[in-house]
Amino acid sequence: MITQMKGHGEKFTRQKQAAIIGLLTQPTLDEAAKFARVSSTTLWRWQQDPGFQAKWQKARRQSMGRAMAQLQQASFTAVTTLKEIMADPKASANARVMAARTVFEMGLRATEVDDFDNRLSDLERVAEKNALRSPNMENGNDEPSQAA
Repeated sequence: MITQMKGHGEKFTRQKQAAIIGLLTQPTLDEAAKFARVSSTTLWRWQQDPGFQAKWQKARRQSMGRAMAQLQQASFTAVTTLKEIMADPKASANARVMAARTVFEMGLRATEVDDFDNRLSDLERVAEKNALRSPNMENGNDEPSQAA
């Protein structure tokens, strides 16, 4: 019976976790490899592995989610600052125009995203309702099946 050396797999997992952290925090592959204490070749090879890619992608999404939350928290202050610049008669005309344009563009984008989200939700509800109503649609038949 072959047994794995205790701790060997754990070290390998720790190295991969360190590599993912390195990829998230270091500017280059070489520096990420140094951070994880593996060679650049090893890190490159790990990046080709679908399991590693999935964990790396999950970590990137989590990291981006945290960054987006921070941006959302700072948005109130940003809007307040832009509004102050827009209303400040001492601010240059260029600064006031840029602040107004930014507020307008961000407001427009927020409206577009909200509209898109509502439309997508409506389409998903219709698709779900249609799937429940007519399970034979995969055959191109949108009529309910009839027993012979």
